[in-house]
Amino acid sequence: MVEAIWLVPILPLAGFVVLGLLGQFLPMPRPLVALIGCGSVALAFVAAIVTAVGYSGPSASDQVYYTWTGLGSGGGINIGLWVDPLSLTMLLTVTGVSLLIHIYSIGYMADDEGFRRYFAYLNLFVFAMCLLAAADNYLLLLLGWANVGLASFLLIGFWFSRPRAVQAARLAIVVNVIGDAAIMLAIFLFIASFGSASYTDLFKVTTGNSGLAVAATLLLLIGAAAKSAQLPLYIWLPDAMEGPTPVSALMHAATMVTAGVYLMVRSAPLTALMTGPDAALIHNVIGWVGAATAIFAATIALVQRDIKRVLAYSTISQLGYMFLAVGVGANDAAIFHLVSHAFFKACLFLSAGIIIHALGDEQDMHKMGGLMRRMPLVATTFAIGTLALAAIPPFAGFFSKDAVLAGAYAGGYYALWIVGLIVAFLTALYMGRAFLLTFGGQPRSEAAAHPHSTGLSMAWTTAALALLSLGGGVIAFIFTDWFAGFGTVGEGIAFSFSISSIISLVVALAGLLVAYLLYGRGQTAVNVPRWLYNAAAQGWGLPTLYHEAIVVPLLALARAIVVFFEHGFLEEILHEVRTLFQQGGKLLSRGQSGALRNYALVVLLGVVVIVIYAISGGAK
Repeated sequence: MVEAIWLVPILPLAGFVVLGLLGQFLPMPRPLVALIGCGSVALAFVAAIVTAVGYSGPSASDQVYYTWTGLGSGGGINIGLWVDPLSLTMLLTVTGVSLLIHIYSIGYMADDEGFRRYFAYLNLFVFAMCLLAAADNYLLLLLGWANVGLASFLLIGFWFSRPRAVQAARLAIVVNVIGDAAIMLAIFLFIASFGSASYTDLFKVTTGNSGLAVAATLLLLIGAAAKSAQLPLYIWLPDAMEGPTPVSALMHAATMVTAGVYLMVRSAPLTALMTGPDAALIHNVIGWVGAATAIFAATIALVQRDIKRVLAYSTISQLGYMFLAVGVGANDAAIFHLVSHAFFKACLFLSAGIIIHALGDEQDMHKMGGLMRRMPLVATTFAIGTLALAAIPPFAGFFSKDAVLAGAYAGGYYALWIVGLIVAFLTALYMGRAFLLTFGGQPRSEAAAHPHSTGLSMAWTTAALALLSLGGGVIAFIFTDWFAGFGTVGEGIAFSFSISSIISLVVALAGLLVAYLLYGRGQTAVNVPRWLYNAAAQGWGLPTLYHEAIVVPLLALARAIVVFFEHGFLEEILHEVRTLFQQGGKLLSRGQSGALRNYALVVLLGVVVIVIYAISGGAK
């Protein structure tokens, strides 16, 4: 049964080939497109379940299909899939949540001209993420990693007639390629030092060059930060909202941005190569990158008007929580929060998609309001997602976020724990604000006063995710030993109402209370200093800094190259070459008189020269 794992990435890939390649030549009605797109992912989900049921553990099972002997000194690099609790958790989450988003997309994209192309890209996305999660070596992981970036580029820029979508897609691929290059350098280090990039070879090494392990881990962190939108490489993710809303849900919940967290947890055994100070350095770097990102993005989410951008910055912040967990050694909590976040963030994005769809593509929360009575089902699912994200019991987010904070507190990382508490307050505040602006008060636009109905596929998939957001916390109760296998410093996720969990609950409730006091009466703005509001709305100046420090100099360099090289040096060379050919042509043209006797004379002279050459050669 474990051998069925190869079907998990292959089935979505087959769906992509049929829809993306064959679909250009074969007539495919929309019901058939939906059946192929959703059916292939559904079968992949079944294959993941079968593999998980057949897995007996606790050791990993390496399913090798081919060995590339061209690289490495340890017998080559395998092309195979890795079966262990971490890869299976990722595969179940990716295929399960992706299936619901696929079904939701049937209704959301029903009237779009690119229906077939859309589902083809979605299937490519799922294939790439499954390959990334199941790869048994870093080289194969990089292949999936790069294809995830390609699929995100295609989906973010899906509406390629919109300039902002094209710009967002371009920004996403540029930032992600930075991460790809960093991971590639780490792979070069592995191969040069150990002769292999295989997990089987690398993770059994317990002694070695500590500096090399630190360098490789930092390179992997750069790759993870690019994919999971951590500081300073977060800049692409907010603009990625230009794609269709189901794409946003897929990227933020089950694929793409979670890849960085997975990479850091997967690479946790590398710390065995580090000495004490080096290991402490790596843990602190990862933890503080996550903590800084979490609080940075949470403050920006507080002032966003676009409902999707609130959720986008929320994702960046929650990914920071996951990196914080990895930094304090609570890898089990990081993956648990990844799974629960997939449930409630997908629920929130799909709920937002229904709202946007019903309001004629309106995304400004200041133009919403009063939707509680007009859209009660969506109000319920959005409320469940809000409470889960705000970490209110018994919703899933409470258990997973509490596990992160408890790991920081128990590990003695008190400064990180305090930052985590501040982020918990801000999270509850900005989500309470988003809910009240969207559903509370009176309608603030004609679209909000008269929303139109949406498809059934959109409603029941969102409801299913709401149920998972409500009951997803029991996962860790049932699979405590399973989560303990992620290289954590602890013995699995321990649930107890410790001082950490009590304080975090009080902080979250306080955030919701402040949100109600500020926005509960239907007001859209609060009395804060304008400079502070503008600073947060403008990303605390970082986008401007990037533009002035990177974009402007590069554009100036490009212009200088055009002026001095293309218009100067290159054009001068081309001018000289052109002149040479012109003069040569004029010289040769003098021999073209058009008189037949002249040509006959030239031929005769040529024959004489050849005869003389032949005679002289024969004489020798």
